[in-house]
Amino acid sequence: MEPRSPEYLRNLVRELCALPSETEWVEFKENNADPASIGKNISALSNGAALHDRPSGYLVWGIDDDPHQIVGTNFSLEPDGIGPQEPRIRASVSDNCDFQFHNVDVDNQQVVVLEINPARQYPVRFNREPFIRVGSATKRLRDVAQIEVRLWRILNQSSFEDNIADANVTGDRVLQLLDCPSYFKLLRLPLPDGNQNILETLRSEGLIRRSDAGGWDITNLAALLLAHDLREFRRLARKRVRVIGYDGSGRFDPARERQFDLGYASTFQQVIEHIMALVPSNEIIEQALNVALPM
Repeated sequence: MEPRSPEYLRNLVRELCALPSETEWVEFKENNADPASIGKNISALSNGAALHDRPSGYLVWGIDDDPHQIVGTNFSLEPDGIGPQEPRIRASVSDNCDFQFHNVDVDNQQVVVLEINPARQYPVRFNREPFIRVGSATKRLRDVAQIEVRLWRILNQSSFEDNIADANVTGDRVLQLLDCPSYFKLLRLPLPDGNQNILETLRSEGLIRRSDAGGWDITNLAALLLAHDLREFRRLARKRVRVIGYDGSGRFDPARERQFDLGYASTFQQVIEHIMALVPSNEIIEQALNVALPM
């Protein structure tokens, strides 16, 4: 998982505390450090995050249940705390889920955030049993058949394009990273007035999402289509368009190569023009004019 800065974690904790109640993807605790309870919650919150299309599930220590005040915790990741138990917990959780503990000081109180990736492909299990949160209760998934059916349907429809390429960036940073004018030009739509309207349009199209920490998450789809430079997205840099021209009729003698750093939609016309320039052409006489046609 991505490392999180203290500022990100503080903003995240405050955003989660502002929720009116615990959810299927967020749970608050003060000091409970029982490994079995943590494992069940990882399964339940991961499945809940997938069910509700959230980028992560969260188990937060140092927050009371009501009214979500930051009270601090004695829960510890040190050797005398949960630290030695983490490998055991990981071994008991199915391998389609990753999670990370974070320590952060919020308003002079110690808080621990367990960030959990949403389930992928199949429900996350703890000790071979999948769990889910129903309201504030944690239940076995098989005991709530309607939710189990919904979750499987969602997991079967999930795609790489919906995953997050860059998390919790500012609105200005979104507009720096993405070639938004090209997006609207390709769709033959007018560019919305003002940055906020542009962001809301991208959100409504599923290209960006609101981050749990208050910023914006950029999806893989948005980055692949509209990036000003795909190298800005570490996990997507290798997916840049690359065009190779070869001498002769085989693929054994590459003569020239060009890589395009823009997103696919933004660079499409450049790619086509480059390919056409590489294609051999015949020159014919047409009404007294020399015309070069692709072979």
